Amino acid sequence: MPVWIIASPLNDHAVAALRSKFEDGHLTTLLRLPNERSADTLTRALIAIDEHHGGEGQDDSYEVVEVYGAKEPPSNKLSSELGFRSFVSTHYGFRAQK
Repeated sequence: MPVWIIASPLNDHAVAALRSKFEDGHLTTLLRLPNERSADTLTRALIAIDEHHGGEGQDDSYEVVEVYGAKEPPSNKLSSELGFRSFVSTHYGFRAQK
């Protein structure tokens, strides 16, 4: 299962601990741009995930994205473009389903 993590001091410790447990290419760190809003970082992450894992027939295509640390799902426009049909709030963030 591919895991994407947005870089931060707290997340960087988790990445270092997890690197040895994941196959090459299954743990990706996305850097936050200077002065970038959290919602914009989430948008970039979801677009990148879809570009890498969104194609039908791919070995690692996805139907569900579990988002930790973000309370608000992406905009309706982006959700529609990426094919998300539902969002469920969780104690850790939200789950987006195609």
